[in-house]
Amino acid sequence: MVFSSFGGILLWVILQDIFCVFLKVFFSMTQVKVELIGPYPPCVRCFKVFQTLREIKKEIPEMILERVEMTSEKAKSYGKIVKVEDFAKEFGINMNLDLRELFRQRDLTLIEEKIREYIKKAEGFIGKAEERDVLLTPIIVINGEIKSVGKVPEKEELRDLIKSLNDK
Repeated sequence: MVFSSFGGILLWVILQDIFCVFLKVFFSMTQVKVELIGPYPPCVRCFKVFQTLREIKKEIPEMILERVEMTSEKAKSYGKIVKVEDFAKEFGINMNLDLRELFRQRDLTLIEEKIREYIKKAEGFIGKAEERDVLLTPIIVINGEIKSVGKVPEKEELRDLIKSLNDK
């Protein structure tokens, strides 16, 4: 639709805003704020979670998604945060994941397999971190409450969690 005047455009914007408010009231939708706490640049696990959350955002438009850098004051307010790679070093385990050669070979299947192995290995440290009151990245905070620490949840699990909080 093409508007010939500024007034027409302004009217269209106002009508869109009114319609959005109507939908929220009619369907009793509340906004859900999802924060992903992790390092910048993100590690493989944090990046994977962020990709998944962006996909969910397309399905749940009232979701607000924010990346929070783990060294920020906001992140520190939740507790002591450590990257799993740094935490693993305390136990003499190297968790660095170097995929450059696989990317050069364009072996996407092997890359996915290496990432899955890495995620499984990293999640083995969650119990040890809890014993020391340490939060491992990625950390998912929904509406101000920590819902996941150190894990890479499946898309369905995250979507169900967000939808259940959105329905309240």
